[in-house]
Amino acid sequence: MKLSFYILLLFILSVLIRCNNTDNTSKSEEELIVENNEKEIEQLNSDLKKYSFEPQDSILKSVYDTNDFKNLWFNENFILSEEAIQLIDLLQKANGFGLNPVHYHLDSLEVYKTAFETNFQNALELEITLSKSYVKFGTHLHRGLIDTPKVYTDLKLKDSLISFSKVMKKGELIKQLLLLQPQHIEYQKLQKALAKYVSENEISDDFIAIPNFKKDSVKSYEAAKLALIKLDYLSSSDTGIQIVEGVKLFQEDNGLTPDGLIGKHTAEMLEYSGSKIYFQAAINLEKWRWIEDWGKDYFFANIPEFLFKVYENNELVINNRTVVGTSYTPTPEIQSQLKYFIVNPEWHVPYSITSGELIPKMKKDPTYLERNGYAISTKGVAINDIDWENANASSFKYTIKQKSGSSNALGKVKFIFDNKHSVYFHDTPSKSFFKKDIRTYSHGCVRLENPFDVANYIVNKEENPKWENLIDTLLVKKTTKTMTPSGIYPIHIAYFSSTGTNNGHLKTMLDVYKKDEALIEAFKNKYFLKD
Repeated sequence: MKLSFYILLLFILSVLIRCNNTDNTSKSEEELIVENNEKEIEQLNSDLKKYSFEPQDSILKSVYDTNDFKNLWFNENFILSEEAIQLIDLLQKANGFGLNPVHYHLDSLEVYKTAFETNFQNALELEITLSKSYVKFGTHLHRGLIDTPKVYTDLKLKDSLISFSKVMKKGELIKQLLLLQPQHIEYQKLQKALAKYVSENEISDDFIAIPNFKKDSVKSYEAAKLALIKLDYLSSSDTGIQIVEGVKLFQEDNGLTPDGLIGKHTAEMLEYSGSKIYFQAAINLEKWRWIEDWGKDYFFANIPEFLFKVYENNELVINNRTVVGTSYTPTPEIQSQLKYFIVNPEWHVPYSITSGELIPKMKKDPTYLERNGYAISTKGVAINDIDWENANASSFKYTIKQKSGSSNALGKVKFIFDNKHSVYFHDTPSKSFFKKDIRTYSHGCVRLENPFDVANYIVNKEENPKWENLIDTLLVKKTTKTMTPSGIYPIHIAYFSSTGTNNGHLKTMLDVYKKDEALIEAFKNKYFLKD
């Protein structure tokens, strides 16, 4: 019995000794691995310090100099960091940002990454190439591809300089990279919508022809279904009323009358190829990258979208339909701020309209001006005092005004802001135009469907006790009054023909002024240039 006990005791002790020896061996191996990793990282950092940067890589040299020539893309285990993997993934998906992955050294990165993972070779080359790619992608995210933005926009441009030495400090590299993009809510929605579109669609010149709805509505709906499946509005199993509802949703997202009928403009938009949709969205992201930040509170009229939006703390609080200028009298891009607004305004008719429209109308109908509430601004001169039969653009010396009232072209309120074009926002008695899909009917000013949404918004923001119920009183009494707010209300009139919807779809508008064509051509030249 005692012998058996001692044998068992010796067995247990031998096992414990072996386990303890194993632990010591394992710990020594771990220590060796740690030491080896530290040596490899020290060697990489030493190589970085001795690296001969090319003249065009002065930004990178400054980055590493600021970082004491410590690597940015390897962790303490001498493997690629999580942020390095995230960067490569972002570069591979660059077209989701409206950029071409071919610009960001992906072929070289793949070669160096494979070599490193296979036998720990090319760590230095992998480190440098990742940083080059980061700088190039970050530059494009921040200021776009086009070198001459002033050719394509009248909006104020931002300072496009970037301090990559500050951006690329060790830690939060991807977060800082994405912060180089515009943080504007409209940009963010468009970028997310484009990324979604790219992930679900082929970017090609192929398109689906939509047969004439009036000639064959069945075939028209069949073709529309195929287009809407591609655009993620329908699934292949949808039929009948589901297709009509898909058409309505597409129309609503794209600023068309959501009637479910495939009219001219609906068909035109459904026929857009994947390539057209993609590059139109890409140049709009490009334009957002050029311009200065607008802050969180502003008025924004987007010309091709035919919408006027009021943003407060980056939240959309007013969304009004608009009528903008014709292709002959286009609404310009403007940045300004509200000076005042006038309730029951008079309209002092611009000379171009007087000479081009009113004089010819008076020649045909001598009662036209009086019937529509017009008068001559010059004291002592009446409409009937003028020889309209012989009046012409070169000889007419008078200014015409239209009195306030229900027929006044400005409606019941107008909003004034400084600009060289004499453009402003205003009401209109011609409400029927707001029911149309393409609303290009003005002489350049922006007409608002519900302008008192804006006027009352300003009144509420001002909290001026003298303004309480004032607008209602003025409208009842038909009294003209100028109201000057004390607050600052930035105004932006811009031309963005692609936006992102709240449900994540791309909204692609018609290029009503044909402003996109030259920009798309210039953008493609840069986009496909392999450098």
